[in-house]
Amino acid sequence: MPNCLFQFQKFGVWSHIGGFKVGTDAVLLGAWAKCDNRSSVLDIGAGTGVLSLMVSQRTKACITAIDINEQAALQSAWNFQRSPFGSLCVKQISLQDFARTHAKFDHIICNPPYF
Repeated sequence: MPNCLFQFQKFGVWSHIGGFKVGTDAVLLGAWAKCDNRSSVLDIGAGTGVLSLMVSQRTKACITAIDINEQAALQSAWNFQRSPFGSLCVKQISLQDFARTHAKFDHIICNPPYF
């Protein structure tokens, strides 16, 4: 099995389910995302969960990650369970369905798809 772990200083992001990879754009976006003093953050299209994890290491916010792809949701859940951070959850759901049933968030992050 090839090395499917992208190691950060305080956590790792595995990408062995579904082939989702950690890219430079996600790492930069995660570093630049200003989520200070937020109590709730939504990560749309979570993939591996890298944005949620990067934000979680800098804030006490409750972070909800959503992805319509089952394998992406499984990969995010795998990474969240192995992280040292709390207040992370992932849901396999479309944004449209999620928006109909959930409250507002203080901040929204999203790594746009490039395919």
